Amino acid sequence: MQKRICTFMMVLVLLVMMVPTAFAVDSDKPVFGTLLGTTDISYSYVENGDGTYTLLLDSDTVDATIPDYNTENVGGVKGPLNYTLVQHYIDRNTYEITKVVFSENIKYIGQFAICNMPDIEDVYVLHPNATSHNQAIYAYNVPLLDGLTIHTYTSAVVKHKFNGETAPNVTVVTTSYLEAEAFVANYGSLADVDFNDAGRYEAAIEAAVAALEDMPAAAKAQLDAELTEHIADLADAIKHGKMPDTWNDTTTATYRYAPNGDGTYTVYISDEGGDGILPKYGTNKTTTENFDTYAMVPYNESKSAGVTAIVFEDSITHIGRYTIANMKDLEDIYIMGENVTMDSSAFHGYNGFGARSNELTIHMYSDVEVKHSISAAEVTISYSYLEAEDFADTYSHLMDVEVKDAASYESDIDNAIADLKA
Repeated sequence: MQKRICTFMMVLVLLVMMVPTAFAVDSDKPVFGTLLGTTDISYSYVENGDGTYTLLLDSDTVDATIPDYNTENVGGVKGPLNYTLVQHYIDRNTYEITKVVFSENIKYIGQFAICNMPDIEDVYVLHPNATSHNQAIYAYNVPLLDGLTIHTYTSAVVKHKFNGETAPNVTVVTTSYLEAEAFVANYGSLADVDFNDAGRYEAAIEAAVAALEDMPAAAKAQLDAELTEHIADLADAIKHGKMPDTWNDTTTATYRYAPNGDGTYTVYISDEGGDGILPKYGTNKTTTENFDTYAMVPYNESKSAGVTAIVFEDSITHIGRYTIANMKDLEDIYIMGENVTMDSSAFHGYNGFGARSNELTIHMYSDVEVKHSISAAEVTISYSYLEAEDFADTYSHLMDVEVKDAASYESDIDNAIADLKA
């Protein structure tokens, strides 16, 4: 209910905030009153700020009903529910009414409730289970030149009908679901959040993911795919936690996913403030081997899809057995510490390991001894020393220096030679 009230208030705020005085209508016509045929439904006109108006239909009664209006006319005497006696029908040419809002307390919308209103562009129906007569929104020989959008919940059923030679084609009528509109209002700003800043928006990202999970499929289909995909990537960017160690519960090491921007991910493993020792993992969790299984590691085996790189940050001093196991998309492992040790089979895999590119590069300092049991025959393993990578990053610009200009780069050249000797 709170979400529904918020949606109603959101619509009203958007409508009302555009005018200095909400009901500043320059006319001798009434600007508010009781809707014909009811005692508990009010109507009012709100100026939109551009010379047009919004018709607000509201009630304090829960599940209020707008009656079915008709064309009754006996001997020139109109019946009490003749649609031409409805005030906003009478005013349709006095006020340029472009929007209509049925509040969340109005559950049934009767026949001809909106009839032959030529300027109407948007109808908001805020009751989540609203129903209507099949001619609730009706036009006869009245073209809707700008089309019509009906804003409803996916669970509501609001019908319209257009007749006559100049009636608009039904294709100009579109439905916009309020669940999708509310989502964009609440979470659309996440489209501008960079992956590196995702942690600052963790609560909003998690709420957006939950809202998407609860959203009906029809409403979700109206969302911009780029927005939902970006939010999914942000959710992966805040995917983090403690490395499994339920048996011994001694590690403080953590993992963190980071999107690479191409649908793949890098997992960073660190232990800031800890001893940097990663747990050992086993193949089976038994009472005789007090280790969690490698399948419990949140990026191993079936959970490894899309993870192309693992980075052991320089706070990691020891890599336990099976810390990496059976990762089919893995292409690069970075060991950023200079004196890292590891258990035998720290990296483990068999056929299918590294199948994404059939190549695995392990980046580490030259004094690190890598211990692995990767037996996938189709994977080529190569080693890239970080000293060489750092050197290339630092001095690659010297490749473009001509001999005649060497003096201008004397300091860089001297430093490069010193680093090579070291």
